[in-house]
Amino acid sequence: MLFGHFVEGSKRELQIPNIEPRVMKSIIRFIYTGKVQVDIEKAVDIIKAVDQYCIKGAREEFERAAFHYIQKATETEVSVEFILRVMFDAAFMSGDVESLLAATLNYVDNHTPYFFMSNSFLDLNLELLVLIMQRDTLH
Repeated sequence: MLFGHFVEGSKRELQIPNIEPRVMKSIIRFIYTGKVQVDIEKAVDIIKAVDQYCIKGAREEFERAAFHYIQKATETEVSVEFILRVMFDAAFMSGDVESLLAATLNYVDNHTPYFFMSNSFLDLNLELLVLIMQRDTLH
């Protein structure tokens, strides 16, 4: 594509319509450096993109980094907001991100009182609330 007779081979820019620039930046950083810097807001999108483009070893590294972030998250409004965003993406977007969903639900289980007192809880979508409450694992 880049070196053949395709249009992309003669341009200085390559359009990738289904991946946001922030997601691509994280992927390119991984490809060139082998280092993962997770933009937690885009964790699910990054994992899906590395799967789509078959970037060897990337999914495992990005999932590990997202898990680490979730485990280190403190009881702050910002962390609850990020956890809910990742949970929503993992629960309702297509793709195999069950392990990431499980990590976010575990966060809610371990921080139940703070979670229910946060402002983010008030904005919780009904489907996520049902998902959280039907598990019977809250502390």
